[in-house]
Amino acid sequence: MNRKIIIVTGAPGTGKTTLSCCLAERFNLPCVYKDEIKEILFDNLIVTGETKATQYGIGSVKIQMLFIEKLLQMNSPFFVEGKFDNRQSTPYFQELWEKYHYQTLQIVCETDFKTLYKRCKERELSQERHQGHKQKSYNIIEFGVYIKRHNYHMELDDCEIMIIDTTDFLRMNTEKIEEKIKNFIIEKEEQSNKSLKLTP
Repeated sequence: MNRKIIIVTGAPGTGKTTLSCCLAERFNLPCVYKDEIKEILFDNLIVTGETKATQYGIGSVKIQMLFIEKLLQMNSPFFVEGKFDNRQSTPYFQELWEKYHYQTLQIVCETDFKTLYKRCKERELSQERHQGHKQKSYNIIEFGVYIKRHNYHMELDDCEIMIIDTTDFLRMNTEKIEEKIKNFIIEKEEQSNKSLKLTP
């Protein structure tokens, strides 16, 4: 069995989608993007009321988890991308682990706070940003509270963790990241709860 998931997680604006797109293409593996699912739901379903953003979000998570389970049944490595909060998301992945006993490489993207806030404000003002991702506007204090309220390091069984500094994409050591993923994919022996921190 080669049931292995590479999870790319982190706060909004840390570059999860950019990184996971590049890595999935580099290794010629599928990637399940939560935001991609959310955009399809937004474009094709009519949801009204003040909670519509939440409803789209919940729907996209459920569909994403369905896709993940189907891919696990294929016994082949794949990528998953999203802002997976430990408290909210770990139970989903743990339930799947108990059923399929897969191995996980969790790539946690972290960015300097000021850079992160700047990116999020730029996205908020961007005309190119999909309407399905429109969220409440935060000032810098509110944004800080939001970030501190979430922990994007999921506590999963049989999981390795890489912490990637994505403050400056040009300074990321992509060779080491790709080497780690390659070794994870081809590794035969089970590995559990190892942590590696990569900084520029």
